[in-house]
Amino acid sequence: MLFRERIFGEDDVAAYGAVETLRAAEAEAAAGGSVGLATRARLKTLYIAYVTGTEALETSPEETVRESIAAFEGLSDHAGLAEAWRFIGNLRIADGRWGAASGAAERGIENARR
Repeated sequence: MLFRERIFGEDDVAAYGAVETLRAAEAEAAAGGSVGLATRARLKTLYIAYVTGTEALETSPEETVRESIAAFEGLSDHAGLAEAWRFIGNLRIADGRWGAASGAAERGIENARR
């Protein structure tokens, strides 16, 4: 958390602005029936909140990321899968689980290449 506090302050306008924009994009995509875009916007919003600490997270980030992975798999959205696995890798790094982080990175790279 110390790293996050030094890089991003609680009042970081850019982070808040990005979150607001992504939430609007998520709502618009969902209203238009674009599950993939809505899921990507939700995942990016969560990532910003996780990295910056600008918002309290109501649930485990992993739960939401895993739900995103399931959605991306159903859509065969490999770019979305690559992003989601990168996020899982970051969570494993934060936990100090280097082997699991490496596995997540490999899955992300595999999807990014498709």
